[in-house]
Amino acid sequence: MLKELTTNGAGIYDAVSILPGHYQITFSKPGFEKLVRSGVDLEVGTTTVDGQLTVGATQTEVRVTAEAPLLQTESAEQSTTLQAQVMQELPNVNQSWANFTKLLPGAAGSGTGVAVNGNLPYYNNFLADGSNVMLPHSANFDQMVFEDVAEVQMNTSTFSAQYGVGGAVFNQISKGGTNQWHGSAYEYFQNDDLNARNFFSASVPFERFDNFGGSVGGPIIKNKFFFFFNVDKTVNNSSYANINTFPTAAMRAGNFSDMSEWPVIYQPNTLGPGANGTRTPFPNNTIPASMLDPLALKFQTLFPQPNQSGYSNNFVNTIEDLTHF
Repeated sequence: MLKELTTNGAGIYDAVSILPGHYQITFSKPGFEKLVRSGVDLEVGTTTVDGQLTVGATQTEVRVTAEAPLLQTESAEQSTTLQAQVMQELPNVNQSWANFTKLLPGAAGSGTGVAVNGNLPYYNNFLADGSNVMLPHSANFDQMVFEDVAEVQMNTSTFSAQYGVGGAVFNQISKGGTNQWHGSAYEYFQNDDLNARNFFSASVPFERFDNFGGSVGGPIIKNKFFFFFNVDKTVNNSSYANINTFPTAAMRAGNFSDMSEWPVIYQPNTLGPGANGTRTPFPNNTIPASMLDPLALKFQTLFPQPNQSGYSNNFVNTIEDLTHF
């Protein structure tokens, strides 16, 4: 794709909204030799490429094939950029770029709550194409689907004030269409037939995890307007422990006498005019069967009986949903 830019009187040019990629830059002006800079790898952020023209014939061309230096002289920020091709070739569980934050210099931990350079974890700032995607109420953020990410820039120190607050700033850059048609189909799966038994387990837990999808991108108007589309779906029918709290048999019958920490249950309508602010408790903290609501009794038959001791977290089961297989 060809893009023409004109410098101002000071010779400054700004190529905004350029997709990351490998570029060749040509500097030209009548009465000067043409200068061609190739090997310019553009990543997310700001890259400066200068060209100095020499007086001469326009037909004369000077080619510079050395790559543009990676050292940023415009700022003191410390950043790392991971491209999609690199991340796809690295071992990755659950297909998330956040798994690679542990590779950052000075990082402790991993994932989105990584602590960098001694800063507090879970105090990072997350962007998508330069825009903040933090959710203010929960402090969570909208993470792009792995297939949609072209690269992630991870700023860890002395970054520009334009990024706002955060111990580290993670800027997710989305993929975009080009003049050529591109597409992909992918599937990541986990199955207990491929897993080894845990040393402390008698068997391999049931596992059926499938993450699949596909993408397509291309031109709508060549050199001007492009599109990229991806659909992603996850089906997780793996076995996992489910813990809940359900009323015990005594509680279903209205008997709360065995619960020393349970508050006193009072008879309804015993606090009224002339009661001097006192209420009458049920004897032995037990509600008579005659006062139990018939509808509530029907509802509680839908609850399973506890299979663990105690009054809380007293029901544990393993869910193995095979309806999709």
